Amino acid sequence: GDARIGNMMFDDDFNVVAVMDWEQPSLGGALNDLAWFVVIAETMHGPNAVAGAYLEGMGTREETIERWEKVSGKSAADIEWYEQFTHLKMTCTGVRLGQLRGQHMMDEATMARRLGVD
Repeated sequence: GDARIGNMMFDDDFNVVAVMDWEQPSLGGALNDLAWFVVIAETMHGPNAVAGAYLEGMGTREETIERWEKVSGKSAADIEWYEQFTHLKMTCTGVRLGQLRGQHMMDEATMARRLGVD
């Protein structure tokens, strides 16, 4: 799901022979990987992206899923569940990283005040 050069393995002729996920290896199946890729791509390059427009040649969420189904011969009918699970994993990872850095969750009253909720 994390298709960047640092996660790719090459043969002697510099052909990509594997894409590895070093941070979160699992036996989650192909839809798990597709969802991770799509969620990261949407976060970085989608309509509400932090990094801007999609890179040239990079498909939208829908185009990526359609291409994946065509190439793999598998259905992505359950992709939305896996996308939500990806968001959950990302949230848990973010919370834990914050804890390791000494950052702690705000209590509900503080959070409500910051959001302007009475």
